[in-house]
Amino acid sequence: MLLNIFQPVALLCVLWIGMRVRAWVATAAVLMYVLLMATNASDLWSEAASIAPVDGCSQLNLGWWNGARSTLYVVASLYAFLAIPSILWVVTNSLIFLVTLVVAVIAYPCGGGSVWCWLIFLASPILCAVDVYARMMRLTDPAIKLYKQLSTIVF
Repeated sequence: MLLNIFQPVALLCVLWIGMRVRAWVATAAVLMYVLLMATNASDLWSEAASIAPVDGCSQLNLGWWNGARSTLYVVASLYAFLAIPSILWVVTNSLIFLVTLVVAVIAYPCGGGSVWCWLIFLASPILCAVDVYARMMRLTDPAIKLYKQLSTIVF
C-alpha cells in the first residue's frame, strides 16, 4: 500500500532531483495529495488490512483506492507529468497513464485500481518503443526550449 500511495511523491522526486525541473504546480498538487493521505492515515491502515475481494467482485479490493483519494492521485500525477520538459514524453506518459486507467475502470468497475496496477506494466514496452521510434526518426522536440522558459515561470 505505501509504495502505491507514494508513487506521485517518487515522480516528483524524479522531476526535482533527476531532471532538475522546478515543478512548482506539480509540487503543490502532490503536497495536497500527501496532506489528504496524512489526514486519512488511520482510515488508510484499516482499509488496507485486507485486499481480499469483496462480495460480488473477483478482483482485489484496494480499500484505500476511493473516489477522493484516487482522483487526487490521478490529478497530482498528471500535474507531475506536465512538468516533464518534453512534449513527446508529457503526451506519451499521460496517455499511457490515462488510457490504462480508463480501460481498467471500464473493464473492471469493482476492482479498477487493482487491475490498473497490472495494466500499467504496458508502460515499459511502450516507452521503449517511443524512444526507439524517436531516435530512428531523429525527432527533436522543438517546444523544449519554449517549455523550459515557461516552466521556470509557471511550474
